[in-house]
Amino acid sequence: MSSHAELREQRDQAVRDLAELEDQVAAGEIDAATAAALRRRYEADATTALRALERAGSEHTPGADGDGRTRRGVLVAASVLAVAAVGGAVLALPGFVLDRPEGGYVTGNEAIAGAPEGRDLAEVTTEEMEAVVAQNPDIIPMRLRLAHRYFAAGDYRQAFDHYMAVLDREPHAEAMSRLGWIVASDGEIDLAVELLERSLRIAPDDPEATWFLANIRLYGQGEAAEATALLEPLLDRDDLGPYRDQIEQSLADARAAAEDRP
Repeated sequence: MSSHAELREQRDQAVRDLAELEDQVAAGEIDAATAAALRRRYEADATTALRALERAGSEHTPGADGDGRTRRGVLVAASVLAVAAVGGAVLALPGFVLDRPEGGYVTGNEAIAGAPEGRDLAEVTTEEMEAVVAQNPDIIPMRLRLAHRYFAAGDYRQAFDHYMAVLDREPHAEAMSRLGWIVASDGEIDLAVELLERSLRIAPDDPEATWFLANIRLYGQGEAAEATALLEPLLDRDDLGPYRDQIEQSLADARAAAEDRP
């Protein structure tokens, strides 16, 4: 039976391999057919390891509920990066999703069977969305919205599955960045940084990925200068809404940390 550390490494390596696969395809190192087979294998490896970690947690963690999910780590973590922070604080993730509301519409190929075209997605239950995704596994927008719903609820285990399934189909920047935040919440800071940097290479101006990476740099790694370099241009945006205050506070933390260094 694999140890907890071995299972985490299996999960993390599968996530890393899946993120790197598109670079290998683009470089001509792997042909399309081989890449498709590898995507399936990496997703299966990560899912298998995650399930084993979940079972191990339910066996050893008091308070696990009846279906085997626990209150620890990534599996049912609240949206908090549980790492040491500047000044002893802990970063709480604000549902920082600019211009990506839960609402929207289920139309065309994404429509729920029997529902009128243009149905408000807020009225569609999670169970209905799961059914649509199960029947149409390649509909990326619907799967992403479902993953986002789990992510916002702090159900990282379910979100992880769907973001991995998205990456199994395309190198999607948003799925990659959210996977980065999920693994960071489980203490895998180096892997999180790798995923977020890859996400930003695909979508350099994405504010959420920038915010995630800045907070991990600052609160997870104590890299105040790197965090400042990310936060300052982020504050130049005019679409930050209620999150501007929190970003400004993180920038203040970064500057204070830099000043405290000898």
